[in-house]
Amino acid sequence: MPETMEKDTQESAKQRNVKSVQFNLADNTTILLEGGEHERTGGHAAMNGAPNGDHLNHKKPAESNSIMSAEIGRLNEELTTLRNKLEEEVEELRQEVNYKRKTYLAQSKELDSLVEEERKKREESLLEINSGFESKLKDRRQRCDTLDKELTAREGDIEERTKTLEERYAMLLKREEEIERRVEQCEANDNQVSDWEKELVARKKACQEFQQELDDMERYLDKRQDMCNSKDDDLKMLDEELSRLRTELQKNIDSMEEDAVQENAEVIGRLRSDWEALKTKRRQAVSNLVKQTSNRLSTTSPSVVVGTTAEKTNEGNTVLQAVVRKLQHDLQETENIVEKKDQEIFELGRKVLFLETELQKKDQKTKQLESQLTISLGEIRMKESSERKEPSNRKHHHDDRSAANANVDHRARSGTWGPDSRSRSSSHRHQEEPLHRSDKSSTSSGSRHSIMKEYDMNSSKACSIM
Repeated sequence: MPETMEKDTQESAKQRNVKSVQFNLADNTTILLEGGEHERTGGHAAMNGAPNGDHLNHKKPAESNSIMSAEIGRLNEELTTLRNKLEEEVEELRQEVNYKRKTYLAQSKELDSLVEEERKKREESLLEINSGFESKLKDRRQRCDTLDKELTAREGDIEERTKTLEERYAMLLKREEEIERRVEQCEANDNQVSDWEKELVARKKACQEFQQELDDMERYLDKRQDMCNSKDDDLKMLDEELSRLRTELQKNIDSMEEDAVQENAEVIGRLRSDWEALKTKRRQAVSNLVKQTSNRLSTTSPSVVVGTTAEKTNEGNTVLQAVVRKLQHDLQETENIVEKKDQEIFELGRKVLFLETELQKKDQKTKQLESQLTISLGEIRMKESSERKEPSNRKHHHDDRSAANANVDHRARSGTWGPDSRSRSSSHRHQEEPLHRSDKSSTSSGSRHSIMKEYDMNSSKACSIM
C-alpha cells in the first residue's frame, strides 16, 4: 500500500508540473513538499541538503511554518483516507480467504472420502492377489531352496577341486625346485670333472717332463759311462807306459851302475829325479781326472755320489743305472695310470653328454607340462567364474518371469523349466570336464614322476662313477 500511495502522489505532481520534495519519517510515512513557490522566487535547489540550500527561502519563518503545518494537515487527511481504504481492502481479503478456506475444507473432505474408497478397493484387490499368489510363492521358495542347496554343493565341489589343483601346483613347484637343484648338482659335477681333466692334463705334462728329464739323465749317464770307459783306457795306457818306462829306467840304471857307478853318479841322480817327477805327474793326472768327474757329477746329478777312486765310480754307475731302471718302471706305471684316467674321462664325457641330452628332453617335457597345466588352470578358473555368475542370473531371471507370467509358473511346477534344465546339463558338463582334466593331469604327473625317477637313477650312476 505505501507503494501505491507513492505512485499516486508522483502522478499528481507530474500532472501539476510542480516540483516536490519527499521526506521519510520514522513511522514509514512519506511527506511531499511542493516547490511551486520556489520557482517563482527563483530557487532551483532541493530540500534534502543541496549545496545551494542557502538560497531556498527568502520569506519569513512564520510564513514557512504555516505552509508546513498546512501541508502536514493535508497529508494527515490523505493518510486517514488511505488507511480507511486499506482497512476496507483488508476486510474484503479476509472475507475472500474465509470463503476459499471453506471451499478447500469441503474439497479436502471429498478427496479424503475418495481416497478412503480407493484404498479399500486396493486393499481388497491386494488381498485377492495375495491369496492367489501364496501357493505360487511357496512353490518358488521351495525351488529356490533346492537351487541354493545345489549351488552350495557345487561350490563345495569347486572348492575341493581348487584345493586339489593348488596342492598339485605346489607339488609341481617342489619338483621343479628339485630338478633345478639336481641340474645345479650336475653342473657342479661337470665343473669337478673338468677340474679333474685339467689336473690329469697337468699331471700328464708333468709326467712327460719327468720322462724327458729321465731321458736326459740316461743320455748323460751313457755319456758318463763312455767317458769313464775312455778314462779307464787312458789310465791303463798310462800304467802300461809307466811300467814300460820303469823297466827301461831300471835297465838303464842297472847298465849304468854296472858300467860306471862313479862316473855316472850325477846321471843316476838326474834319472831318479825324473822318476820322482813322473810319479808326481801321474798322481796329479789321476787326481785331476777324479776331480773333473766328481765336479761333472755334482753339477749334473747331485744325487749321485762320486768316489775318489775308480771303484767308487763303478759303484756310482751301478747305483745310477738302478735308479734309472726304477724311474723307467715308475714312468711306465704313471703312463699306464694316465691312459686309464684318460679312458675314464672319455667315458665320463660321454655320460655327461648323454645326461645333458636327457636333461634337455626333460626340460622340454616339463615346459610342455607347465604350459598344459597353466592352460587347464585358466580354463577351470574361467569355468568356475562362469558357473558362479550363471546361477545368480538364472535366479534373477526366474523371479522376473514368475512375477510376470503364469504359464512359466505352470512350467516350473511341472519341472520343465528351461533355464534350470539347461543349467543342470551345463553343470553336468562342467563337472565332467574338470574330471577329464584331472585324469589328464594325473597321467601327466605320473609321466613326470617316471621322468624324475629316471633322472635320479642317471644322476646316482654319474655320482657313483665320479
